[in-house]
Amino acid sequence: MKVVSAAIAYDDPTNGEVKILVIHQAIYIPTLDHNLLSPMQMRLNEVVVNDCPSFLDPKPHDLSHSIKIPGPDGDVVVIPLRLFGVTSYFPCRRPTQQEFETGDKFDLTAETPEWDPYDSTFARQESHHQNT
Repeated sequence: MKVVSAAIAYDDPTNGEVKILVIHQAIYIPTLDHNLLSPMQMRLNEVVVNDCPSFLDPKPHDLSHSIKIPGPDGDVVVIPLRLFGVTSYFPCRRPTQQEFETGDKFDLTAETPEWDPYDSTFARQESHHQNT
């Protein structure tokens, strides 16, 4: 598998604006017709991932079942999630060249440090928080 940085376009249904979402350190699988995102990888990049469906949230709120992405200029994009069976998703597409060059860009995942999903630091941090 190849690791890439890639961009997807999200069409905001509330205002029609196109947001360019950049995914660094993504696994490129050319046979997939959809994108797979790691919630932990996004959370480590300060993206808020609320992946509990609203109907299962004991106290639903405006950010239930959504992702909240901080932008470089202090702006924020909130993307409501949908369900396909039990899988959370949001509609996206390939951006045009012009959209990529001129659109507002938001990083879903970090370019550095190198992402290692098997890093033992995560388990140590989790253990520390459970024991405090």
